[in-house]
Amino acid sequence: MPLFIINFKTYENGTGKKALKLAKLIDKTAQIFSDTDIDVVVAVQPADIRLIASKVSIPVFAQHADPISFGAHTGGILLESLQEAGARGVIINHSENKLSLKQVEKIIARAKKLDFPVLVCAPDLKTGESIAKFKPDFIAIEPPELIGGKKSVSLMKPDLIKKSVKKLGNRLIVGAGISSFDDVKKTIQLGANGVLVSSAIVNSEKPQDVLKDLLTAF
Repeated sequence: MPLFIINFKTYENGTGKKALKLAKLIDKTAQIFSDTDIDVVVAVQPADIRLIASKVSIPVFAQHADPISFGAHTGGILLESLQEAGARGVIINHSENKLSLKQVEKIIARAKKLDFPVLVCAPDLKTGESIAKFKPDFIAIEPPELIGGKKSVSLMKPDLIKKSVKKLGNRLIVGAGISSFDDVKKTIQLGANGVLVSSAIVNSEKPQDVLKDLLTAF
């Protein structure tokens, strides 16, 4: 099932009441495509998970987790707390919140025991292959220099997607600069199993229209 993940990050429109409003719009739009096999997911801040997960039908992911278990870890983010709050998965190792490979391995191992899906971000294929050894549910290849920009990875680095498909198979999600119908279409045609987007939707004045356009590309 193709994944379409919208990362709210800590944008103003993706925080608190505004995050809930946006998530509801996304949920409503996703229902229009309910007869397709696209799985639309929103990744929100920890403080917003419980509220948003209780108000929408689409899956809610957390944006980060720490490699910790119950104990004295002030400020740490437990997988168990995310799951209990209503999250149905987690994104880790985003270029804006990096982890070591050892930490990634530990989180994946703990998440498997909880039956909690993990999407691990990687800046390049070499890192992605190292992460693949830990058998996460998904690996998102996102060249850092393209994140948040107007030039997409499918336009600038199509060969990276092709090579990643061969090495990572249907676990591959692609992100970085994806903001248009053509970006999504090309990414899927190259063999990726989904896309990770953010500012194109979260910071849009018409997020519903942008989302419809991007989902039509599948």
